[in-house]
Amino acid sequence: MIAWWESLTTLERIFAYAAVPSSILLLVQTILLMVGVMGGHGSDIYIESDTSGLGDMSGADADMSDIGVTQDVQIDHGIHDPGLQILTMRGLTAFFSVGGWTGLVLLRGQVDRVASGIIAILAGLAAMVVLALLLKAALRLQSDGTMDIRNAVGATGTVYITVPANRRAKGKVMIKLQEQLRELEAVTEGTSDLKAGSLIQVVSVLNGDTLVVAEAARAAGNS
Repeated sequence: MIAWWESLTTLERIFAYAAVPSSILLLVQTILLMVGVMGGHGSDIYIESDTSGLGDMSGADADMSDIGVTQDVQIDHGIHDPGLQILTMRGLTAFFSVGGWTGLVLLRGQVDRVASGIIAILAGLAAMVVLALLLKAALRLQSDGTMDIRNAVGATGTVYITVPANRRAKGKVMIKLQEQLRELEAVTEGTSDLKAGSLIQVVSVLNGDTLVVAEAARAAGNS
């Protein structure tokens, strides 16, 4: 490895400096994306974080659950399709990774320096465009399979974060919606707080993104 590095010219090392770190970063980004960790304002999926109603949560659990809820609601509304986004962190990483390796390979193949540079830049730009298209397609697939929060009416579930009485504040509940377990914001019109672990039933939907819930036994008695 050392002998190979020593054999590189200055220009080849510049391409290597661009290719190796960016390739590692791109690999890490891809792995994180696959396991669903990436989110927030910096992500290419454009999921925003909503920090409301986190009084009973702490640390990383609050951040991750918040991302999950916000993603569900925003994709449901279909208002966060950012179009073809090319100049993103992941796009720039792909540019330096593909462009760097392309330039290095061409130079090692005795291709002219100018031609190698031009082809490397074009390859990097092509990688950015292809990645942007793939991410846009992935976002479209997510939107096609979006949930309709109105289908939650009548569903039962459990309280995840205490839901304060009389709509004083929002809590969070876990319900099975469209064959998936979802964590959603909720309020209650009851006079007693719904504690974590309580069995609840969805009565209605408030403002298109918040569930109105009641204690399951009480909701059944009123129906």
